[in-house]
Amino acid sequence: DQPQIDRDKGFREGIASNPNIKIIADREAKWLKPNATTIMQQWLSQYPKIDLVYAENDPMALGAYLAASAVSKANQMKFIGTDGLAIPDGGIRAVQQGQLATTFIYPTGAKEAADYAEKIVHHQSVDHHLTLGTQQVTPDNAAALYNQYNFSG
Repeated sequence: DQPQIDRDKGFREGIASNPNIKIIADREAKWLKPNATTIMQQWLSQYPKIDLVYAENDPMALGAYLAASAVSKANQMKFIGTDGLAIPDGGIRAVQQGQLATTFIYPTGAKEAADYAEKIVHHQSVDHHLTLGTQQVTPDNAAALYNQYNFSG
């Protein structure tokens, strides 16, 4: 699963230079909130101090948040997700509501793929490599990003 591989690699590379960050546990929740809730419940009983939870999608980050909230520990740690979907139960709203400290909008590349397809059909050249950028969602920019990416009408 390439998104999982890329997200994990990026996270590990990002923290590698910080000696104050130690990964105490790592487990796959198969992208599902209920699985992440169960895993976090186990970790909360196993590890006395958890400062931060990074999940490779927002539903898993929210599942971990729910488990910590259930035992009144959510305010003792930060939760970071990835996807930044502008939907009512998505990551951007979770940042606005204080459940997630931050999330990252992970572009799908659909628009870029359509643009490339059109160029190919018209025999125009295209780059062989395209890097899609991400945007960090914070409490300060969450409302604006939600409005920018919300296409539900």
